[in-house]
Amino acid sequence: KTNDANIRVTWRARPNLSLVTRYDYQQTDIENVAFPGLPGSTATTPRIQSGESTRHIFSENVTWNAREDLYLQGGLHWITSTTETPASGALPGVVPDWDNDYWSLSLNAGYALNKRTDIHAGYYYYHADNYPSAVNSTPYGTIANEHALTLTLNQRISRSMAWNAGYGYFRGTDDAAGGYNDYSAHVLSAGFRYSF
Repeated sequence: KTNDANIRVTWRARPNLSLVTRYDYQQTDIENVAFPGLPGSTATTPRIQSGESTRHIFSENVTWNAREDLYLQGGLHWITSTTETPASGALPGVVPDWDNDYWSLSLNAGYALNKRTDIHAGYYYYHADNYPSAVNSTPYGTIANEHALTLTLNQRISRSMAWNAGYGYFRGTDDAAGGYNDYSAHVLSAGFRYSF
């Protein structure tokens, strides 16, 4: 069960420049119940709280319509998150609490080539550094970096039809896995949309 409360402030610094600041507070309770097929468990077996996660999310987005046919947008997000379990108190050092902190950056730009054709470019970066050294238990968390670069061409054929073509390059590193989950990928995509 997750409860979320947030507040958002929008500031239009100029007619073509706007900034949006947002803060979210999230609280998640995790409950488990024994599998009905296990010995000693019944349909009325009580639920047990197995974890509680607290998350603070800070976001800032800036949009600048530089010209009628060009916009630039940037976003920065910082998330601090902690997960606690009853077992961490019962078995100190064996089942530790852990952090899930990370931050991300996004940059986007769009340009209208003409009334029916526009091009969009985007870059995304993600970074997490939450891999504790654990001697007596499995260390939770990760040390990871991800990059994504995309380029998309959109064209409206008519009021009801449009098509798009895109290219994306994605790269990720996962130091917590010793580099075994590192990857890089090239993605080509195409789409067609018809509105009734």
